[in-house]
Amino acid sequence: MPWPNKYTATWLVGVISVVLFAFYQAIPTFP
Repeated sequence: MPWPNKYTATWLVGVISVVLFAFYQAIPTFP
């Protein structure tokens, strides 16, 4: 069954935010 567009968009934004935050935390020398 296909997920609602809103739910999918929210999930994608959440995952991307977590990944980006993890990258910034792992690489403190990043400008």
